[in-house]
Amino acid sequence: MKINKNMYVKGLSQLINLSTYVNCVRLFFLFSVLFVSSCTKQTTLEFVSDNLNDEKIYFFDYNSAYMSGFIVPSIKTDNIEDFKVKFKVNNFEENTLYYKVYFQNESYKFPELDEKDEYNKLSAENFYGSWEESFSDFDSLKVTSKENFTVETLFRISGNPRNEKKYYGKNWHKTTVFDKEINKKISQIKNDPKWYKAIEEKAKANNLTVDDQLKRDARWMLAENPNNKWMRNPRVGKYSILIVITNKQGLDEIPEYIKNISIMPENGFINPFYYFLYGDGKNNKNIKHLFINEFVTVKANVPLNNGIYVNYSADNFKSNEYFNKYVNSNDDLYKNATLQIHWTKRAKQEPIMNIPIHADFFGKGYTKKEYEENRKKYNDLRVETYFTNTLYPGRTFGYDENIKAVWFKNPGNTSEEFVKEDVGFKSRHGLTFGTYTFKIKMAELLTKDNVWTGLTNAVWMINETLEEWNRRRICTDEGYMPFYGAGKGETRVPQISYSEIDFEIVKAAEIWPRLSYKDQKERIEPESNSDKVMIACTNWDMACPQPENFDIGLRHIKYLDKVFNIHRWDEYYNALTLKTPAKDDDLFGGEYYYFQLEWKPTEIIWRVGHEKNKLNVVGYMNDKVTSIPNNQMLFIITQEFHFSKWWPKSPFNQEDIPFSKEDLKGYLYSVEIE
Repeated sequence: MKINKNMYVKGLSQLINLSTYVNCVRLFFLFSVLFVSSCTKQTTLEFVSDNLNDEKIYFFDYNSAYMSGFIVPSIKTDNIEDFKVKFKVNNFEENTLYYKVYFQNESYKFPELDEKDEYNKLSAENFYGSWEESFSDFDSLKVTSKENFTVETLFRISGNPRNEKKYYGKNWHKTTVFDKEINKKISQIKNDPKWYKAIEEKAKANNLTVDDQLKRDARWMLAENPNNKWMRNPRVGKYSILIVITNKQGLDEIPEYIKNISIMPENGFINPFYYFLYGDGKNNKNIKHLFINEFVTVKANVPLNNGIYVNYSADNFKSNEYFNKYVNSNDDLYKNATLQIHWTKRAKQEPIMNIPIHADFFGKGYTKKEYEENRKKYNDLRVETYFTNTLYPGRTFGYDENIKAVWFKNPGNTSEEFVKEDVGFKSRHGLTFGTYTFKIKMAELLTKDNVWTGLTNAVWMINETLEEWNRRRICTDEGYMPFYGAGKGETRVPQISYSEIDFEIVKAAEIWPRLSYKDQKERIEPESNSDKVMIACTNWDMACPQPENFDIGLRHIKYLDKVFNIHRWDEYYNALTLKTPAKDDDLFGGEYYYFQLEWKPTEIIWRVGHEKNKLNVVGYMNDKVTSIPNNQMLFIITQEFHFSKWWPKSPFNQEDIPFSKEDLKGYLYSVEIE
C-alpha cells in the first residue's frame, strides 16, 4: 500500500512485525466463516502502542483557532500532528483487511442507549468522528501473513467531524486565503482518488487543465464554501476510540451511513458507537472491534495574554487613544486574541433619574443612614442618565503583564460627571459543554455598612451567534419563545439560537413575592442577609415546556444533600432562576475567588469557593425542569449597573445609589475549561 504521510483522509496502514505462519492441518469440510481459522482460532484484536504523552492530556492550541477551529493534537504545542495508534490482528484468514478508527467525547455525551435499551436518538448529538474529510469508507490492507500482523493508523480531533453541510459556507472569521492553504487543499484532493477523479472530469467539462481546476476548487472551498470547523469545535474532556476491522462480507453488511459518518439517513444521524457496541454490528461474526474508553483527555487553559480584540468603528467609539499591544483592532489580535469587548445592548434603552451625589464607597464609605437621607433629599434635583458602555476601549480593561491577569474597571466619576459605565469582555471561541472554572477578583458590591454600590457582577455564558447554524435542538412540545424577552402573545417557534447561563451576583432579596409560593403567603427577608448578596443562577431555556417537570412559581430541586428553590414567573418567562445568599466579603473581599459552571448535556451545576478543589455547590438544574442548551456558547465577564426592578423586593433602588468617585476594579487570573 502506498503511504502518504500528509494524508488524513484514510489514515496510515503499515504491515510490520510479521510472525511466522504456523501451518496446521485443515479440515476437509470447512465452513467459510470469518475469523475461524483451521485450528478454530478466533480472530483477535489487541492494542499495541500509541504516541501519546505520559499524562495523555492535550490542551487546545488557540493560535489561529479563531479562523480554523481547534485541532488536537497541535504540532505547535504537542510536537505531533496526529495521534498514532498501532494495533495487532491475530488469525485473520482473508486476503484483504478493512478497518476504521472512530473517536468520541465521553465526558459530555448522551448515552447510546435510552431507558428502554434502544437507540438513544440524542446520542447523535455526541461529538464523534473518524478520519478527516473521509470520502473513502474503511481503509484496506492486503494481508500477507495469516497468523498475526500489526496495523498503524493516524487520526486527529478537529471540528465538524461529520462534515455537516450546515457548517459550510463563507468563513466570516477569515478575511484572506493564503497560497499555503490552497496548496494544502490541492494536496488533500490529490490524495483521494475519488475526489481527484471528479476534478479531472470537471476540468474536462470546463475545458481547463487539471491544475487550473484544482486551484479553482481549492480556492472556492477555502474562501466561499469551506468547512467551517470552528462552528462545531471539539469538546473538552475524555475521548474514547473504537477500532473496527472486518472482511469484504462484513464491510458490505455495514450500512453506508456507519462506514461514512457524513451520510445522514432520513431520520437523522446514527452514532457508530451505538451500532458497533450495542446494535447490529455487535454480534456480526464478520466484524471485530477494540474499544478504549479513555484514550486522551482534552482541556483548555485560555491564554489571556493573547489579548482583547476590538472591532473598532468610529460609530461605536470616540477614540482608540488607549489602544496598546493587548487591546487593539490589528490583524494579529484578530487572528489570535482569545477575548473581545462585550457591549451591553440595553445601555441606551431606558434612562434612570439618579440622585446627584458622588460617593467614595470604599474610602470614606457610605452608610445606610446616608442612603436613606439622600434618597429623600433630591426628588427635584435628580439627574437623568443612562447606563453606558465604554467609548474608549483600553481605558477600562487590559492585560497586566506583571500579575498576568486581565484587569477591568467601572471608572470613577469626577465631580462634574454623572455616569454609570458598564465594563465587560467575552471569549471568541465557541464551545459546547464543559466545566468552566474562573479564578477572578471582582469589585465588592457592599460598603462597610452594607450599602449596595449599584453593581451586578456576572460570570456567564451566551450563544456564540444567532445565526441558523447555531440553533438549539428542536423543542418538540409547543416550542421556544421566539426571541430574548418575548412574552405572552408572541408566537412560539420550534428552534431558536438564543441561549444563556448565568452567575449574577447582586444585592437582592432571597425571598420572592408571595404569589410565587404555593400558599401565597408573604415571607420576610432574614436579617442575617444584611451583609449578604445573592448568587443568582439562571438558565435561559426560552420557556420550552418540553421538560417533564416544567412549571411556574417556586419549586424545589435536590442535588446530593442540598435543596434549591427554582423559580419561573409564568409559562412564557424565558428563564429559570434560583438564588443562594453568600457574604459579599467572602466572594469579593479577598485576592480572588473561584466561580465554576459545569454545563453538561442533561444538567448545569454552579459552584464557588476559595480553592478549586474545595468548591461548594450553589445551584443546580437538570433537563427534567429546564431545557439545557446544546449550541456553541461564549463566556462573558461583566460588571454592570442593573435596574433594581428586575429583582423584586430588592432592599436598595439603583436610582438612589450615588455615582462612584473611585474605580470599581476587577482582575481575571485564569479560565480553565475541562
